[in-house]
Amino acid sequence: MKENERDNLEAFLTDSTFRQWVLQPTPEVSTYWEQWSKDHPAHQELLNQARTVLQTLEYGMGPRNKDAPHMDAGLESLLHMLDTSSDRQAIRIPVPWYRGRWSRLAAVIALVVGIGWMVMKTSTQTTHNTPSGSAGMQVITNDASLSKVVVLPDGSIATMEKDSRVKFQGSFTGHSRHVEVEGDVFFDVAPNKEKPFLVYASTAVIKVVGTSFRVRASQKDSAVLVAVKTGKVAVRVQMEGESKKGIKLPDSGWVNLIPNERLVYTKLEAKLTKDRVPDREIIISKLDQQVFHFEEAPVADVLEALANHYHITIEFNPSELANSRITTEFREEGLRQKLDVICEAIDASYQATNNLIVIKRSSSIDNQKR
Repeated sequence: MKENERDNLEAFLTDSTFRQWVLQPTPEVSTYWEQWSKDHPAHQELLNQARTVLQTLEYGMGPRNKDAPHMDAGLESLLHMLDTSSDRQAIRIPVPWYRGRWSRLAAVIALVVGIGWMVMKTSTQTTHNTPSGSAGMQVITNDASLSKVVVLPDGSIATMEKDSRVKFQGSFTGHSRHVEVEGDVFFDVAPNKEKPFLVYASTAVIKVVGTSFRVRASQKDSAVLVAVKTGKVAVRVQMEGESKKGIKLPDSGWVNLIPNERLVYTKLEAKLTKDRVPDREIIISKLDQQVFHFEEAPVADVLEALANHYHITIEFNPSELANSRITTEFREEGLRQKLDVICEAIDASYQATNNLIVIKRSSSIDNQKR
């Protein structure tokens, strides 16, 4: 395909090198597309839209098949439905403020991901069953150069950097919330004192209730890093043979961390080192480093800006927010903190689960209870 022909969504979505860059990048492909993006700033909006389509389709289908036949079928079905679909859903904004054809595509994607429609019903999503019969596990990977946000079943948020992987239960049942990690992942954990949040990263176990922290762990690396932004975190070395259920973890051997502290465990030396965080960027998610300033801005536009920045889906009733405006500035706050500020200002609440965030005004919640 000629470069000057990339003037619509289909041109990107049907380009095999573009799809490889988003889903299974190689150094050569990444270099080409990163340079192409810099050389064609006028196409940046279309490129971002197409990238979100592929990432959303991938998440809805679960772990990828290397030959990608189901991805191809799902993409073909979406393109086929594009001109025949109607906006039957409440507004969902994976990439906001685009109108016309893209708006219809966004509605189709939200429908596909939300209820597993058509091709998604027969996709190759992998479920791992354990001998104890626990709930199926979901595995999410990020092979792209951009950060990837995942909303976990309890509303906790995991921001995954390149070459990262998280594994978690489809629903957090039992006595704890259990997540396994490889790579570089920043967590913003939803508080729940009755159900601790446990992260297993290589040979380390991290236990929290509600906090935000970074984990860096890889089978290739010789060290595991845990750095705390907010709250308190307890870390211990996982002994051989210990259960990953988080039910029978020993009471001893934990090292406590508070904000701006980090712990590094060197595997080869079996050594734990605790000290102050030398650089705040370690404890700030890359996505959270973006500064937002809003002056008497419509709340709907603020939510759209956040949805676009974090590449997530936000659902709200536009009539509830029609007259709501906000003046605020965000610097290093996480997505959950940003949503807390917005909801407090407009007397609303939000629910976050399985990569969907729903905003509701308190008046609408009261009406539903009657």
